[in-house]
Amino acid sequence: MILAERKSETSKESKDQSSSAQKASAKRPRKKSAEQSTALKKDVLVRLQGLRSVTKEISRSYLANLEHGILEITDLVNGTADEEGKKKGLKSATLERIIDILENTSLKPEKGRRKDLKRIDQAIEAMMRIGSRKKG
Repeated sequence: MILAERKSETSKESKDQSSSAQKASAKRPRKKSAEQSTALKKDVLVRLQGLRSVTKEISRSYLANLEHGILEITDLVNGTADEEGKKKGLKSATLERIIDILENTSLKPEKGRRKDLKRIDQAIEAMMRIGSRKKG
């Protein structure tokens, strides 16, 4: 008799648990969570698109700055005309140092890494320092 009471209590508890689980799931509005998920997804996509646009803009500006630096160094190497129309260029030792910098700049463009851009930037800065100090 005690076993029968325990079985009935156990079955009542399991029924109560399953019915409370059904009630809990019934309380959650599925449409609302789906709508929230869709809204969140749209928000993430909009923000990712914005990030993509900003990334493109930054990369264009950065590349333009690198190219400008290379053109400045090119102008230094070509020399500038003085008042008499004579071109004043860089000394041979300075040109050799610029060549050394160019040769020692290790790049792997096929990998498309940021550190290659950083190395180019550092090389440009080094050549600018050398070229601006030792004109004439």
